[in-house]
Formats: sequence, C-alpha cells, structure tokens
Amino acid sequence: MGAEDGVGHTVTFDDFIARARSLSDDVDLTAVAQWKARAEGRKAIGHMPTYVPRELIHASGMLAVGIGDIRPDGPVHVIEEIL
Repeated sequence: MGAEDGVGHTVTFDDFIARARSLSDDVDLTAVAQWKARAEGRKAIGHMPTYVPRELIHASGMLAVGIGDIRPDGPVHVIEEIL
C-alpha cells in the first residue's frame, strides 16, 4: 500500500524511507545541485535546522537546506574545513 506522489506515481513507505536516507547521506549536496539545475534561476539557502522559518524560504522560491549534522563527514564539518 502506498500514496501518490502528486504526479501519479505510487510511493511506498519503504520508497519514502529510502529517499529520506539518501538525502540524509548526501553530504556533497548533489540533490540540491540537481534541484537547482532543473530550472534557471533556482536558489537554495543553507540553514541550521532549528528555529528557521523554512516556510518563508520556500515561499520566496528557494530551497531550504538544513546543514546541521553531527557526523564527522557531514555538511557542517565539510563547510568548516572549507572556511
């Protein structure tokens, strides 16, 4: 049993969990780059996940990208290395 994804595809719970896990493990932010590449002018903004009004970011047409992570190879640590 599954739910429709808005474009007529059935998504099972296992599909949903697999997608969530792949996004969580995407420390190179490949999914963000792919989202931006699908339409000219798309922008993404990184934020620390807690207390950010993601609805306002989304309403402005941008993709809200949480960058808080405790893993040693997570986005926060990658950004710290760059800085």
